[in-house]
Amino acid sequence: MARAQVRLDELVGYFDALEDPRSAVNLALAGCGVKGGQVIGATDKLGTEVAERPVTVPDLCCTFCRALKIDPRKENQSNVGRSLKIVEDGHAVKELFGA
Repeated sequence: MARAQVRLDELVGYFDALEDPRSAVNLALAGCGVKGGQVIGATDKLGTEVAERPVTVPDLCCTFCRALKIDPRKENQSNVGRSLKIVEDGHAVKELFGA
């Protein structure tokens, strides 16, 4: 199992609705080639802000795609013919896979 500190800037509206002051959460991952026994990133002393090695939501989505062997930049077509990438930005957290 590995743990990562994830930035939640993109989901700020969700946490505002909950009146939650955090901009960081812990996330535990296992399986799909994830190298266990490691911590990636750190929060401040209060655990509310990312202090080291921030991971964005697009980074996390790219990481899930890598674990599932899916190209996150693959373009799919919507029902009206619009090209849509699985993930527009972000990069996989390669440390999770021992790379």
